[in-house]
Parts: sequence; C-alpha cells; structure tokens
Amino acid sequence: GEKAMELVIFNRWGEIMFKSTDKYEEWNGMYKGVPAQQDVYAYALKVIALNDEVYNYTGTITLIR
Repeated sequence: GEKAMELVIFNRWGEIMFKSTDKYEEWNGMYKGVPAQQDVYAYALKVIALNDEVYNYTGTITLIR
C-alpha cells in the first residue's frame, strides 16, 4: 500500500496539464475546460509507501481522440 502519491502530467513545453494526489482521480484529457490536443505527454508519479520508501516513476502517455 501507499501513504501518499502525486501524479503530474506535463505537455511538451513542461506546462502542468494535470496534477493530483488522489489515486482515484483520473485525467480526462481536458485542460482548463478545453480538450487537450492529441499529443504525447510526460508524467511523473511519486509514491510514498507505508514504510516511507519513496518511489518515482516517469514516462509518457499518448492522448488519442
């Protein structure tokens, strides 16, 4: 299990498109109420485990409409 998590999704210019600390919240592909462009986005996921170990994951996701 985890104590906490943070997911951040960035566009190609480093602008934050989505940020959440709720593991049940999903990015719906919207940005400021407007559908985000079909593109490749980077993500950074930080998880703090119950034993206080920190895990960092990064990668890309492709938004296809």
